[in-house]
Amino acid sequence: MRVSFSRGAAARGLVLVSALLLSTAAFAAPDAKTVADSIVAAVQAKGEAKATYEAATASGDNVTITNFKVTSSKGGDMTIPSIVVSNPAERQPGGFTASSIAFDGGSVVDGDNTIAWKTGITNDSIVPHPSEMHSTTKLTPFSHLGLGGISISQKSQPAPVTIDQINIDLSNVVDGTPNDGKLSISGINVPGAVLQADEQAKAVFEQLGYDSLLLNVTIEGGYDTTKNAATIRTITIDGKDMGKLEISGAFGGLAREKLQNVDQLKELASTATLESATIHFQDAGITNRVLEMQAKSMGTTRDSLAMMLPAALPLAFSQVNITDAAFQQKVVDAVTAFLKDPKSFTVSVAPATPILLKDVGSTAMSAPQTLPSLLALDIKSNN
Repeated sequence: MRVSFSRGAAARGLVLVSALLLSTAAFAAPDAKTVADSIVAAVQAKGEAKATYEAATASGDNVTITNFKVTSSKGGDMTIPSIVVSNPAERQPGGFTASSIAFDGGSVVDGDNTIAWKTGITNDSIVPHPSEMHSTTKLTPFSHLGLGGISISQKSQPAPVTIDQINIDLSNVVDGTPNDGKLSISGINVPGAVLQADEQAKAVFEQLGYDSLLLNVTIEGGYDTTKNAATIRTITIDGKDMGKLEISGAFGGLAREKLQNVDQLKELASTATLESATIHFQDAGITNRVLEMQAKSMGTTRDSLAMMLPAALPLAFSQVNITDAAFQQKVVDAVTAFLKDPKSFTVSVAPATPILLKDVGSTAMSAPQTLPSLLALDIKSNN
């Protein structure tokens, strides 16, 4: 089979190839100074900080900005030895997008306080035009932000608090605004030297038998624009040899425009509703340690104290005028079982219809005895 081209077709082909080569070359060698200046402009947009850099160079699809520094008028100086912007592309009305921005080895110094990190990166990054920093423009600055090898220190502190990793993930973006988000902080390590710096804290932690604290924290939630509703999927605090506390809930009556406007947040007090909520604690040793510590201070035994506490609950019920015998027995049984053999403890509320949060507060003050039925309060242990 023979394929032939006319002179016109060949010429058009050369033009197309040339245009492609030119566009590829332009993409492969972005204007490094423009990229660096865009970051500086965004940082300085609100007039609260001054940003500088030493040099900006392009290599292939990347721009490297060296010795980037930010001085804040509110206190604190940030230094990043090298910022690497991958695949920057101009956007309207200004600024740029990038597949990622890496900012390893940075630090922030504010007086005697220093925060330093080994690795830092954002993915699907957007650096906005300065005008967007002063407006209600909706945009998601990144899909993922990660910081690793974090150290938080004070000159007066005997040792730094360290964090293995902080991750923020934003997703389900609609009209520039993310509707789902997750924050995870793993490997929060508070060394014994820090716990012992305060005499009162030192005594408590020594009695509990903790020579350091190792924690993980996760916060994850979402927003439903069609229902003006927010869901807390989980707020989790997990302590090694302590336990895991998990909180979840669903809330309505939360108009996004008010959530995003500090001046209008107070207006949500009249519309925010509670749909459901759960607090769940999974014990990993702290309950028995607390019981042992309290029993020792009272001159009794751990088991005796575990029996005494549930017996005191009827007095607490009478003080708030809770007369529902079935509910009282449920609480006593749950507390008794948990203190005898600590495994888990769950408190949940699921009102028949969403209830205004302000009504929950006013009822707690005026008629606390009605809260269990109003909220459909349920308590379980070791389930």
